[in-house]
Amino acid sequence: MIRAHLGRRLVIAVALLCPLSSSLAIAGDADDVYYQAYFLEQEKGDFAAAAKLYSQVAASKDVDAGLRSQARVRLAACREEIASSDLLRLMPPDALAYAELNRPGEQVARLLKSLGLLAGDQPELKAGAGRRIAVSPVLIKELLGLRGAAVAITGFDPSSEMPTGVAVINPGNLQVLRGIVESALPAAAETVEPTRGRQTFFIPDARLYVCLTSRLIIASPDRSEIDNVLGRLDGTVKESLATVQDLPEVFAQRDDSMVFFCLNAKKIVPLLSKTFGMGDDLAQARAILDLDSLRWVTGRAGVNDDGVFIELAARMDAGHHNLAYNLARTPPISPETFASVPKGAAAFVAGALSEPGTQYRRPSEEGAGRPTVTGLDIGREIFANVKDFAIFALPPKGDGRSEGPPIPDVAAVIRVHDSSRSEALWTQILGIASMAAGAPASDGKTVKIGGIDATAYQFPPGVTILVGTNDDKLFIATTREALRRAGAAGKKGGSILSDKAFAASLASLDGTTSKAAFINPGRCLQIARQFMSEGERDKTEPFVDLLSRTIVAVRTNESEQELRITAQISGLPDIGPLVSGLIEREGRRHSGQHESRSARHSGERDNAVEVVTHLIPDRDDPQDARRRFEDLARDPKNREAALKIGERFAKSISNNPRDLNNFAWGLLTNDDYRNQFDALALRLAQQACEQTDYKSWALLDTLALANFRAGHIDSAIEYQNKAVALQGGDNDELNESLARYEANKNGL
Repeated sequence: MIRAHLGRRLVIAVALLCPLSSSLAIAGDADDVYYQAYFLEQEKGDFAAAAKLYSQVAASKDVDAGLRSQARVRLAACREEIASSDLLRLMPPDALAYAELNRPGEQVARLLKSLGLLAGDQPELKAGAGRRIAVSPVLIKELLGLRGAAVAITGFDPSSEMPTGVAVINPGNLQVLRGIVESALPAAAETVEPTRGRQTFFIPDARLYVCLTSRLIIASPDRSEIDNVLGRLDGTVKESLATVQDLPEVFAQRDDSMVFFCLNAKKIVPLLSKTFGMGDDLAQARAILDLDSLRWVTGRAGVNDDGVFIELAARMDAGHHNLAYNLARTPPISPETFASVPKGAAAFVAGALSEPGTQYRRPSEEGAGRPTVTGLDIGREIFANVKDFAIFALPPKGDGRSEGPPIPDVAAVIRVHDSSRSEALWTQILGIASMAAGAPASDGKTVKIGGIDATAYQFPPGVTILVGTNDDKLFIATTREALRRAGAAGKKGGSILSDKAFAASLASLDGTTSKAAFINPGRCLQIARQFMSEGERDKTEPFVDLLSRTIVAVRTNESEQELRITAQISGLPDIGPLVSGLIEREGRRHSGQHESRSARHSGERDNAVEVVTHLIPDRDDPQDARRRFEDLARDPKNREAALKIGERFAKSISNNPRDLNNFAWGLLTNDDYRNQFDALALRLAQQACEQTDYKSWALLDTLALANFRAGHIDSAIEYQNKAVALQGGDNDELNESLARYEANKNGL
């Protein structure tokens, strides 16, 4: 029996390597050819090759009748899979609206892989390495194995106030869905005459017919729609939505979409007018939006190699009179616009207001000095003088802390035809606003920043707006740093065009892109940290690096006939380690395990220190060095070897004060180390505090303990007092440590 099974597998393997046309002859056994076809169908998804082999078995007169019957059933299933590979080909050509869901399991798996949550794309865990969240591809295949689903709306039934049309579902690997339908239909529906030989049911309450084929579930309130779908499936009905002449360009956009819909406005608008009448609201919308010229509206969403995207588009006839679109439409953005945005920006918005080559006539001026500004200049500035603009926000230098209220580095760079007139207009507007806010005069203060002559206007509380010009650019900035970097952006390599984080997103723009907004969440978080407390900054620190390569981009593409709005999130973060770490800690918390002060103290310094180490790609696996240090440090005989590795580990984290502090705290509080490494801990704690300007209570607490261990009692008391003050004075553990240091000084 075993030999026969192995022989059959060998025959199938040989047959798979040979031309399919000779498979039956080579196999010499119809059973083997059948199993070969089954393997191609179920394991490889090669329905065309499987169908060819099934047809050979079904047509052979020398084959057992039962096997021929099975082959015919499998052949019909393969042909259905081929015919329904694109559900659009099964839909009625007169559809008003069409929507489809395409292979959601593949898209979800792609998303989980990008986020580092898909099993098989993560390194194997070593014993004792903790827990990890990883979704099995098998689970995705089973739960989201739906191959596709589509709905076509063909009309509206006024009597039932329900749309008419047809829906088709291909369960694919999601056999549980088909099982539920097959189990529920006999109980909830009436069995009616088969449709083209396929089992058909009628659900009275829903007034819905449901037909089951070997692969598909088809439903419609109109049985003739089901009959036509089956005709297209069998090839006897040729016309379908895929053959409509004026829509190929629309359906070509589906490519990598998980969700897609299309509204045929040429059919929907007349139907709405006929069904609901020409009321005032519809008449006004029809006039303002020129609905009769609207051809189609589409939308799609999905996951591709670049990330997650969603897109909406509308197409109009040539020569349309859509007033709303024509008024909102703006010219394409020039690459020179982005050259005004400094490299390293956290977020920026760009747009154009004048067509390239627009003629601008400078108003005649009498006499010298600043141009005279009139009310007409406001409209002239917006609609004629401004070429394009970019508004951006920059991450702060250092840790972003300041003595006074934090002011984000934000600036607008406006390219204009006549910079002197723009400057005159804006300085006059800001001067009046500044004086209204309490300034003694409207002239402002003249300053020079980065080669730009600017005027500073004061606004409470402590806010300054700077206005300056340079060549054809007008600068409006909230800080001196923002103005300086805006002026330097025009130099080689100084603009966002050379910023690797935004390179892919900027490359997706084309000659019809009219407005665009880009956000780097990691850099924006750096800006937000200026307004956070010390504890909040500690908790958000892991996410700054985690989101440093993520870009959220929104853009509009406008031509004479088409509007397209696209939103994309690219550079999705690898959140697998972070999610695993957070869930593991949450699990420990709910299990009621009591953490030692060391664990709590370390957790307060860094929300996910173990996770963060794995999230920083440019480190040389510092955790491995730390583990080797811990293994050696437990034995006093290995002190020198452990100290060398500890020094090496400290060097690898020398630019991260949080990691330096956590290591120092462990050296001071781990009983296994027997105070052998207190000198190293003192040096690391000092280094961590220096890098944070002695403004972190947790780091100062560590430094105080290190000084206490070294016998520097006065320094320990000084740093512990600072830690207590920064924390707010209500931390019992900090107060207890301070009392212990003071008592030691007093000899108690």
